[in-house]
Amino acid sequence: MPYVRREFNMKNILWWVLGAAIVFGTWWALWGNEAEAQNGGDVVFMRGDIVADGWLCMDDSIYLIYHLFRDGRPLDCPDAADVNDDGRIDTTDIIHGLQAVFSNRPIPPPYCIFCGGDPTEDDLPPCDYLPSYES
Repeated sequence: MPYVRREFNMKNILWWVLGAAIVFGTWWALWGNEAEAQNGGDVVFMRGDIVADGWLCMDDSIYLIYHLFRDGRPLDCPDAADVNDDGRIDTTDIIHGLQAVFSNRPIPPPYCIFCGGDPTEDDLPPCDYLPSYES
C-alpha cells in the first residue's frame, strides 16, 4: 500500500479541536463534578430549573406561581427558584424565568446542569436533593 501524505491545514486542525471540545464538554456535563455533590460538597443545580428536570422552560415558572399563590408547593431547591439571585423568592423570579425562556434573557450562574453550587451568599435554605439528572 503506498504511503499517502496528509496535509495539515488550518481547516483540519480546527475540526480536530472542535471535536475534542465537544467530547470534553459532553464528558464534563455528564460526569464532571457529580462526585463533589455526592460526597458532601455543594449540591449542584441549575438556576431557574425549579422542577429539576434538566431544562429551563415554562413549567418551572408555573410551578413557582403555584408555590407562591396557590397551594404553597414545597421547593426542593430554593436556590434554583431564586432565578434573579437576589436572595428572595418572589414574583420577580417568575418574570425573570419567563424572560429567560421566551426572550433569551441571561440568568445568573449557575446556568448549566453541572456548574456547581450557588456562588452568592443568601439566607435561602440549602438544596435537599440531587436533581433527577444527577441520580
